[in-house]
Amino acid sequence: MIQPERSGIALVTVMMMTAILAILVTALLRTSSTQLRVSTGQFNIERATFVAEAGVERAAAHIAASGAIPISLYGTIGGGTYVTAIIQGGSISRGLCSIGGEININPNNSPQNEFTVTLPDNSTITRDDLHQDYAGYTGQAVTVHVKPKGNGNQNSMLVNGNPYPVSNAYTYDILSSTMSINIYNDNINGSGKAVGKWWIAIAATSATLVEGQ
Repeated sequence: MIQPERSGIALVTVMMMTAILAILVTALLRTSSTQLRVSTGQFNIERATFVAEAGVERAAAHIAASGAIPISLYGTIGGGTYVTAIIQGGSISRGLCSIGGEININPNNSPQNEFTVTLPDNSTITRDDLHQDYAGYTGQAVTVHVKPKGNGNQNSMLVNGNPYPVSNAYTYDILSSTMSINIYNDNINGSGKAVGKWWIAIAATSATLVEGQ
């Protein structure tokens, strides 16, 4: 009568030990998963810092070399992308926002006011390109520098879905690595010549808006 009783005790003990081991393994797996997430997050932070520093260093080198301003610099390094804009002066009105709208391009070609678009390959479109034979452009851009023409009611801009006042007394710089634009003329004659006004339509996410004078 004693032996079955001992066997029963032994069985219960083994089951309890198995349950304890299962709990320990689960805890270790959870700890490893948490550590992996922390390590991944730390890696992403370090990579973002490295990419940002590369953009700042390139901008500093451009300024030290007395390069043209305004200008936008775009590049990829370490698995990341940076967009750096160098402008005369201004204030960041909005950061990391969605921007959409249409702006009538001012023909003024002074250094501070000249219309400039930087494309992902670092090539640019300026006011000088907007002649009567220019077919326009539809595609991606990383920065737009524009001074509006006309009154505020002739231009429209939405920031995060809300109307944003646009003044022809200011310049606007829009920076984003996810921006689509359309540069077009509103009057093409029978010979295919652009004889109207030039406009830029913008749709951007995760964008920064800089307003300057």
